[in-house]
This record gives sequence, C-alpha cells and structure tokens, in this order.
Amino acid sequence: MRRLRFEVRPRSFRDYPRALAVDAIDDAGAAPLFRGSVSMAFGRGLLVDPMRVPIDVVLPSHPTRAIRIAQTRRALGIWWWSIDELSVWSLVNGR
Repeated sequence: MRRLRFEVRPRSFRDYPRALAVDAIDDAGAAPLFRGSVSMAFGRGLLVDPMRVPIDVVLPSHPTRAIRIAQTRRALGIWWWSIDELSVWSLVNGR
C-alpha cells in the first residue's frame, strides 16, 4: 500500500478528519502506517480542487489486505468525521 486519498466536498468541510491513525491489520496484529494531522493536505487539496478537495496521505509500503483508519483529534468538540470518497493506491509489481 502506498497512498490513501479522501475526497471532501464543501458540505463536509466542517467535519473532515483533522488527524488520523492508519494501521495495517494482519494475523500478527496492527502495524502503524501513519499518525498525524491531515490539515496541510486539506489546504493543498483545496488549492487543487475546491469543489472536491483531495486529501492525500502517503504511506510506507506494507503488505496487507486490511487497514484501519481512525480519527485521533476532535473537530469543533465532536468526534465524528465525514468524507465523500476514499481511494487506496498500492504498488503493482514494485512500481
């Protein structure tokens, strides 16, 4: 796995995920792939497409069939978060 992309439309701007934890899940348990804020990625995505903001999270290569995505910071005092689309990119044949 190499990258996640969340797309957020204007209706979800107030509750996009501010900070995330992304883990690879396998028989041995969970392996952390990403921890941190996505606010800078939101800002970059807003410049690219303000009507369908892409938030890209780059991940280290890790062989897994399952991932867990969790919000780790509240927005406006609430824990829920919204995205409009999720894409997962992986390497094929090491490329």
